[in-house]
Amino acid sequence: MRIALTLIPLALIGLVACDNGDPTDDTDTDTDTDTDTDTAADETAFIRLTHLGVFPDASASAVDVWVDGEKSAITFSFGDTTDYVELPVGPHDFAIVPAGGELADAAITVDDFALAADERWAIVATGYVAPGPGEPGLAVNAFAEDYAEIGQTDTRLNIVHAAALPAFDPVDVWTVDETCAPTGGQPLIAGFAFGDVAAGVDVPVGALGVGLDVGADQTVDACFQVPALGGGTLVNVFAGNDVAGSPFLLAQLPDGSAAQVDPEELPEPTGRLRLAHFGVFPDGVDSNVDIWINGENSGIRFGFKDVTDYVELPAGEYDFAIVPAGGALGDAAATVDDFVVADGDSWTVFASGYVAPQAGQPALGIGAFAEDNADLTDRVRLNVVHAAALPVLDPVDVWVVDDTCAPVGSAPLLDDFAFGSVAGAVDIPGAIGVGFDIGGDATVDACFQVPDLGEGTIANVFAVNDVAGAVSIVAQLPEGNSAELTPEEL
Repeated sequence: MRIALTLIPLALIGLVACDNGDPTDDTDTDTDTDTDTDTAADETAFIRLTHLGVFPDASASAVDVWVDGEKSAITFSFGDTTDYVELPVGPHDFAIVPAGGELADAAITVDDFALAADERWAIVATGYVAPGPGEPGLAVNAFAEDYAEIGQTDTRLNIVHAAALPAFDPVDVWTVDETCAPTGGQPLIAGFAFGDVAAGVDVPVGALGVGLDVGADQTVDACFQVPALGGGTLVNVFAGNDVAGSPFLLAQLPDGSAAQVDPEELPEPTGRLRLAHFGVFPDGVDSNVDIWINGENSGIRFGFKDVTDYVELPAGEYDFAIVPAGGALGDAAATVDDFVVADGDSWTVFASGYVAPQAGQPALGIGAFAEDNADLTDRVRLNVVHAAALPVLDPVDVWVVDDTCAPVGSAPLLDDFAFGSVAGAVDIPGAIGVGFDIGGDATVDACFQVPDLGEGTIANVFAVNDVAGAVSIVAQLPEGNSAELTPEEL
């Protein structure tokens, strides 16, 4: 990929009309061998024009182009472009005039803009005609086009930031795949500011996905799927916005036509979480609880040792509350405020501890951990959670054991594993034996045989206890299922 970032000052405009022509066509159809005529033909330059000045009413955005004090034949409106027009070399005066107006009504004038022989310029009007606070006013940008050495298997792009909405200043520009996910590991253009031009970006012929990242957080906020533009050619691609603030891309094609590409509809950013209830209620007390989210009853009700499947939530901040079944928000036994769920996150949230703690017993609390689902193929991944609130089990050493419950290896899998701790992303090949060592003496005091959960499975394994102090392991499995393991007889 060939890219040279060229920043051209906002300076001029020439919206003019003369004979249209392809500046890359070297075919001479003139049979007149008069030397003076040939010399005169060489003393010309080419410009093409784009109107992206944002008018309060797009239907009334038409402007006339005046050249050297005379009205040209060009009248065009927001979103319009022209083919190349040919001008004699030398300085020219230009003016943009509301359609039907006189030269004295010009909104913008540029004097003495010099054109050299065989130069090719692209000129674009941008900004707001009636700018509000923070919005850039109407202005003009111009940049030279370079047709040299464009490969027939490449399309050369000049990418122009003409989107005047302040929210788009600056953006990172990413190449994206067909799902609008960023590719390449870094932006194609970083910190791309309003008025900037990235000139000479050569890309292989074919469809191209382009994403605009407003917050520099590698998240695509506007995605465009640009069709194949042809090889050996140069296309100007303008990022613009309309009066409503909606972004679009406008491709100015070599034949004088233009193609507008509107943004793809992006899926709403979402995360997900699944829940587990290991809060120990007093004997005889109903352990069912309702989950309230952002002040509303979510409809999720579950009891001691119950788990849920994943719950999808829009990305954002959340307040959670655990409320006795049928109660009101003011009856909440535990709350969590401002919990952030980002796009693509997978969280597990669990309650553990005693609802009515006695001396030395931890009180009911809420824990959470992010799940790592990356590179999960031929193994089983466990998140091991110490949710057993019985004080005698705080802490324990966790050993891998054989089928006779004898410790394997010279050191525990988890050393001094304390109540509330989470050991994430423990990958195992299949079935596993787990032993709890209470005294740190390499002696297994409770042994569990965990069956093979199947390749590619991620499971949360909770050590828990009931109100009577009986210890078990609850495995939270995909699709909201669970399995409880009781200790082997030692």
